Amino acid sequence: MIHIAISVVISIVVTAIFAYVLGGSVTAIGVGILPGLIAGVAFFVWRVRVVSKEMEALMQQMQAILSAPATPRTVQQRDAIVKKRIEKSIEVLKQGYKWKGWHPGIVGQIDGQIGTLLYVDGQNIPATDYLSRASSRNWVARAMYACIAYRRNRVDEMKSIFESALRFSKKEALLWNTYAWCVWQKGDVDGAIDILNRAQKHVKTDERTQYNLDALRNGRSMRMDPWGQEWAQFRLDDSYERQQQAAAQPQPRMDRRSMYRGR
Repeated sequence: MIHIAISVVISIVVTAIFAYVLGGSVTAIGVGILPGLIAGVAFFVWRVRVVSKEMEALMQQMQAILSAPATPRTVQQRDAIVKKRIEKSIEVLKQGYKWKGWHPGIVGQIDGQIGTLLYVDGQNIPATDYLSRASSRNWVARAMYACIAYRRNRVDEMKSIFESALRFSKKEALLWNTYAWCVWQKGDVDGAIDILNRAQKHVKTDERTQYNLDALRNGRSMRMDPWGQEWAQFRLDDSYERQQQAAAQPQPRMDRRSMYRGR
């Protein structure tokens, strides 16, 4: 990455300058190492802040597009609005690709967000490539990628993806439960119990996890509805469709005259 390379060059140059000014001895070089490191690190931190600020602005722009008010009257109108918003959001996010090659982690961050948008919209095929490149720290994107493997009945691949996401997100109860749900749905109850037993070490106070663990131990079904929209976004059951249908229902309008009826 170019920013890292520049940071190293700055460190070497500053160290060399100090060493030259102090006489060029081995001791002088040793003395120059500290200011060289400080200069290199300072440059890199500055660039991190610059890039982070710009990426944050792109994310805010994306959120503004996705959350803009709209009043679709039919499911078809709603779908058209959503599709257009996703296309605009992806265009915005792709502006961040200009930092590709300059700063570490940018591509994984952008691809994870794009893949998430496509996946939630039901576009699994285009989402797959983006989600496969998502950073392992983006546990939602990685979980969605694992859900695609689940649908394709690639159980070993699914487990590997979930495990990679858990390395950085052990405190996310929904990640553990989604993993367990997928394993349970594939008929491996003991495997799902083992996953939730592991989860208990990291999310001990989560009542939803405890409920699901007790349910599996007693031959009952897991419940994911308590996570609401967070669970629905994975589109593993009909939760997402039910939410969308509810959102598309016309809202009752109050006739102002009815406010005074009965007086």
